[in-house]
Amino acid sequence: MADHKHKYEFGGPRDHIRYPPEYSPANFACISPGAPVIILGLPALLWALFFVCNDKTGCPAPATLSLSTFTFDKLKAETPWPADGIWGFCSWRVMGWTLAYYFLSLILYCVLPAQDLLGAKLVQSGRPLRYRFNYRHTPLVSIRVLDYRCITAFTSTLVQIVALAIANIILAYTISVYVYVASSSVKPGNPELRELASGGNKG
Repeated sequence: MADHKHKYEFGGPRDHIRYPPEYSPANFACISPGAPVIILGLPALLWALFFVCNDKTGCPAPATLSLSTFTFDKLKAETPWPADGIWGFCSWRVMGWTLAYYFLSLILYCVLPAQDLLGAKLVQSGRPLRYRFNYRHTPLVSIRVLDYRCITAFTSTLVQIVALAIANIILAYTISVYVYVASSSVKPGNPELRELASGGNKG
């Protein structure tokens, strides 16, 4: 863990960042509101846009034009609210297709021809990491696979845009929690060259 506290403004550290030779768990910086705003605000914005603007009653939904007579029942009647309630926004089928796409992207990253490039030198070890770049091949193969095998199923999944967004939000939260927890195990001089990002002294 970085042993240098940073002063934070809305979007992140505002002072000059120094990189100590070792991580120290003794010091913690305050949490910048920039990340929480994105993590919590973006899903809230998605839901707000779904309820206020939709293809059933247009934009904005009539119920939102008069706050004095606004009721949640009116809003549900004027939006594509599922018959089975809030749980209708989630779909195991959509989650399955989303996971399948993630898995396909992972496989293509590993097996497709790629250009290997060295990144910038890391602060602690002074050594660069090697990165594989096959961004030109991956989307072409993905589109071909979808067109050949499951284009109908995938396009019907895209219609459920809210369920698709929720599936990706759940996966993003899960991955973020895992990465945050795993960051606490980073030790100086580890053979895997794992390091916290600059200013990453909050976990």
